[in-house]
Amino acid sequence: GVCVRARIRVHFERGKCCVALRCMEVLTTSRLSDHRAFEIASLQPQRDHSNPQKQQGWFYKTFVANQTMEAKLQKFKADVAARRGYVGSWFDDSFRYTAWVEVHRKLTERNLQSIDAETAYKLAKTGEAILLDVREAQDFEKVHAENAHNAPLFRLIQGNDLKANMRRLGYALITDFSGTERNPEFITQALGAACGDKSKNILVMCSIGGTLLTYVERTGLKAKRFADPERMFGRQSRSLKAIYELQELGFKNVIHVNGGLNEWVHQGFPSVEPGF
Repeated sequence: GVCVRARIRVHFERGKCCVALRCMEVLTTSRLSDHRAFEIASLQPQRDHSNPQKQQGWFYKTFVANQTMEAKLQKFKADVAARRGYVGSWFDDSFRYTAWVEVHRKLTERNLQSIDAETAYKLAKTGEAILLDVREAQDFEKVHAENAHNAPLFRLIQGNDLKANMRRLGYALITDFSGTERNPEFITQALGAACGDKSKNILVMCSIGGTLLTYVERTGLKAKRFADPERMFGRQSRSLKAIYELQELGFKNVIHVNGGLNEWVHQGFPSVEPGF
């Protein structure tokens, strides 16, 4: 076999540039021993696989690292913690709310109970619990579950001042829905539905229900549970946010209705439609 090695190093001190031509090998592969192969391999540049960011280099650190889901999540958690869980805005208290990440954490820690539409129907019918619909008033008037009381978590934007009109404009530019804001009478209306008793069983529903679960569970012969990347913090909903608000203000027995009004209607339980 023929083996030729040439090692050339050229240094340009003035330009702070160093060029190294490490190794050139011409050899017969069949006569290459394991020891010789290791010696050649050791001359090749080695990458540090223990640190992905270091491995990616300057471009990754500067333009990519801060845009990953994990980096954004950590930044968001830090921002929420700095504001004690609140997300503020230029619109003051009319738009101030608790971040969903914080709501999900608190409700999960408190082991929030969820029931299906059938159980909710039975409890409301017998008077063992109060069914509270937290959808907007105009939606409640169109259709709602039988025996339900309305305490909207949000309402249509009120007033004609600069901030109110800017909020309306923002909704008009990005969505088909009417602009809404927090309902300052929410707790008062909920308390009225409970006849002033915060110890009563309150069943809270909205349109879709939402969930605190961070996984998908399939039943049947091949039952399986697996994490869902899109449910890192469950799926937020008005009913879950409303439950958090009620618990924070002293309501003791608040229960979540899975699937909301959509599931209620789908299961065929009685509903009221004043227009018909």
